[in-house]
Amino acid sequence: VSTIPIVNRNEIPIIQVNPLINEEDLMKLGQCIGSPLTRIKNTGIRELKYQIFKKELFKCFTEERNYFDAILELVNMLKLENYIEDEKRFYESVIMRENLFSTILDEQIAIPHPMESMSETTVVSVGIFKNPIIHNGKKINIIFLFAVNAKEDEKLKVLYYLLQEILESRETMETLYKSKNFDDFIENIKL
Repeated sequence: VSTIPIVNRNEIPIIQVNPLINEEDLMKLGQCIGSPLTRIKNTGIRELKYQIFKKELFKCFTEERNYFDAILELVNMLKLENYIEDEKRFYESVIMRENLFSTILDEQIAIPHPMESMSETTVVSVGIFKNPIIHNGKKINIIFLFAVNAKEDEKLKVLYYLLQEILESRETMETLYKSKNFDDFIENIKL
């Protein structure tokens, strides 16, 4: 399963999905693995939201920024809070991933992430722009920089669930764009 096109040279089944899995992608996956994937319904989601999104990993960009400079600032926050060990390697991996296939979604949200798991725990560094920026012809209001630990299956499921919920609600996206601080932001993520 990949979010980028892969040339199949070994007759191994490859399924290309969107960066944030939608219903069509779920159907493709269900057909391939033989069982339908269902949405997460877990009473612990509200608590895990506060483990994924942290006040110290939140920034409102009040001045114009280049997309890659904004990502670098978010990477530096991850390092400052000891979520990653090597910020240079992390940043280079994120940029390499962005150059392969952009993670900027039509919803004016970017979800950059490194090519591999490089974090001790799964968290998201969030940057909200007071005035949207343009990168490669696409408007960006929010950057969700993923720092994931692939071994934290439950947190990853919650992360994808939260992002799916955000993207499915235009109202939620609009209120998130207007968040002035972390408390506004976290309150605007409705469950």
